[in-house]
Amino acid sequence: MILGFKETKKILDRYNLPYLPTFLVASKREAISKGEDIGYPLVAKISSTKYTHKTEIDGVIKDIKNRKELEEAYTKLVKIDSIEGILIQKRGKGIELVIGAKRDNLFGPVVMFGIGGVFVEIFKDTSFRIAPIKKSDAISMIREIKGEKIFHGFRGLAPVNKNMIVDLLIKVSDMITKEEIKELDLNPLFADEKNIQISDARIVV
Repeated sequence: MILGFKETKKILDRYNLPYLPTFLVASKREAISKGEDIGYPLVAKISSTKYTHKTEIDGVIKDIKNRKELEEAYTKLVKIDSIEGILIQKRGKGIELVIGAKRDNLFGPVVMFGIGGVFVEIFKDTSFRIAPIKKSDAISMIREIKGEKIFHGFRGLAPVNKNMIVDLLIKVSDMITKEEIKELDLNPLFADEKNIQISDARIVV
């Protein structure tokens, strides 16, 4: 069973996993109110346990710059069936990463790290460790990524704070070993020199 946004966020908060400012709304008025509280630019997307990849059904609208665009985005997204509401979120900045975890039939709890976003399944630039992991394991997971050099700053991209990635990997390892979770997917994560924040999370129990 895939958890909804509120249940997912509750588990992530328990382990102090950093989430971009996000609100689940049920009306256009609420969307505008929460959106203006967060501040533009925004992202609007469906909240649903039915769809694994929201982008494949046009369930994500990015770079919303003002109230008019937010109203239009809400009107479009709310027409999609089998949703629990619309998520209004601060637009993330930085390099897109992915952290995942699952209970493997052979190895037990496993943690994954890699380059994220919509291309994660194409590039498949990932590393794995059996949980629980230590700081040294997390550091080696980062170094194994083929695209690791972009974390140091590449063609105008800001360098990434690797210590925050290490901390997050250890927290996810802790979560998959302690919670009744079959699968966890944090994708994308936005990372830069100051922050690493979750944009989307999926938990299967």
